[in-house]
Amino acid sequence: MATGTKRAAARPSKQRYWSREASNQKRRREASDNPFERFSARRKNDVLGQTSRGTHKRPGVARSRATEQRKSTLLVELKNRNRANAFLDRRIGEDDTDLPEEDKIMMRFQKERQRRNRAS
Repeated sequence: MATGTKRAAARPSKQRYWSREASNQKRRREASDNPFERFSARRKNDVLGQTSRGTHKRPGVARSRATEQRKSTLLVELKNRNRANAFLDRRIGEDDTDLPEEDKIMMRFQKERQRRNRAS
């Protein structure tokens, strides 16, 4: 019997688990069912058999959702505005992968010589 009591003590009781789960559900329900955060719009003409959509609106939730969406899209664009994060390597022969390194160096050297000759 001593081993049976140890096992029961080591495991959390089902009652504690269910009470914790119930309190979590209650908190979620209380957070979502606040009547002051909901706006009810009355329909002008009720029609039998027609489903009514958009009668309950939550402007606070919609506002926070829109703010988060703006932060994830517009704020990123605003922070990256006027920034050029692309470094273009304009060295001669750098974009050509078929040329060996010696040929690239020789072409650059020739171009530098031509610039010097034009300047003098």
